[in-house]
Amino acid sequence: MTRDPASPDPYAFQQASMVLLVFRFRGHRKLVASRVMTSHDFEAELAAHAPVLARLYPGRDVSGVEIVSYQRGRFYADPWPDAVALLARLRGPS
Repeated sequence: MTRDPASPDPYAFQQASMVLLVFRFRGHRKLVASRVMTSHDFEAELAAHAPVLARLYPGRDVSGVEIVSYQRGRFYADPWPDAVALLARLRGPS
């Protein structure tokens, strides 16, 4: 039985003045992509950015997603391990 991928708790980021999704690619250590979030719906933001990733980074697999937030004058990076599974589900069967 597989479980549904989890989304981060949006309340953990409500004090942040800026939240970004940062995408890392398999086999490309220094290549990253990012998206500034305009809402606290993490799955919707991921779904909105999936076609952009496919268009701008064809043939590259996302190996990790981090949520980077700016809170109280500091940047914090939190991994979102289930985002890769959500991206795969959005792409559909290959």
